Amino acid sequence: MEYSQNYTYDQKTVLVDYILSFIKKHGVHSVLDIGAGSSVTASAISNSVGRYTAIEKDSDRAKKLSLVGIETINETF
Repeated sequence: MEYSQNYTYDQKTVLVDYILSFIKKHGVHSVLDIGAGSSVTASAISNSVGRYTAIEKDSDRAKKLSLVGIETINETF
């Protein structure tokens, strides 16, 4: 995937695309996401691995992650 200075893009989309290509290229089976934040990004990545665990200190964000079926630890790292 190439991005030029004339192409408007969303940075989260670029990051998720990069992570997903890394997962596929290296055969990653599990991810530990420290400071998972948004359930949108976490959901996209979690669907590509066998096990995805999110560590999120913000209780509201942790609850949202859990509600979409992501294994979540509501603590600090």
